[in-house]
Amino acid sequence: MRSQYIFYYPIFLNIKDKKCVVIGGGNVAYRKIKTLSECGARVSVISPEFSKSLLEFSKKRSIQLIRRSYRRRDIKGAKIVVAATGDKEVNRKISEDSKKAGAIVNVVDDIELSDFIVPSFFRRGTITIAISTGGKSPYMAKKIREMIEKDFAREYELLTNLIGDIRARMKKGGIRISRKKWESIIDVDKLLVFLRRGNLKKARQLLFDTLKIE
Repeated sequence: MRSQYIFYYPIFLNIKDKKCVVIGGGNVAYRKIKTLSECGARVSVISPEFSKSLLEFSKKRSIQLIRRSYRRRDIKGAKIVVAATGDKEVNRKISEDSKKAGAIVNVVDDIELSDFIVPSFFRRGTITIAISTGGKSPYMAKKIREMIEKDFAREYELLTNLIGDIRARMKKGGIRISRKKWESIIDVDKLLVFLRRGNLKKARQLLFDTLKIE
C-alpha cells in the first residue's frame, strides 16, 4: 500500500556560482535570499519593491536586484527558483514556468506547488543540522531545531575540524584509511572530553597516536 505522505529526499546541494532566482522583495524573500547568497549562489531578485532589510543586504552582498514584475524569461538558466510574491496566481505561474524550464522551485507557504521545502536549520562551522516535518508543521520544526541548537556544544565543531584537517593531511601523504576503520578505532567520546577541557593539543595527539601517524 502506497503511503499517503510525501517523504522528501534529504540532500545538501552545492549551489556555489549557480544561478538562483527569487521573485519577491519582502521579508520572507529576504530570508531566502540571505541563505542562498551565503551558500555562494548567484542570486537575482525580481520585485516591484524591496524591503529595507533586503536593500541593506544588497549593499554587502553581490546580488542582482531587478525592480519590476516577474517575466517568464527571468528564470532562464536558473537551478533554483523561489516564489515569494504573496500573490497566489503569480506564484502558481512561477511554479509552472520553473518546472517547464527544468528548475526546482519552492513556493513559499504552498507545499503543493513546490518541488522542495526548506528545513529549519542551524550551523556550527561546517556542521549543518536540519529539521523537517515534511511541511506538516514549520513551527514544530523550529521548536525541535531550537532544542537541539541549545544543547549542541562547540566541541563537536572542533572535533569535526580536527578530524577533517588530519584526513586532509593523511590524503596528501598518500595514507588511506577506510571509513569502517575510522569508525572502529577513533574514540569520539574520549576526544570530546579533551575538547570540553579546552585541550585541543591533547585531542590531536590522541588522534595521531590512534592512527599511528606523525
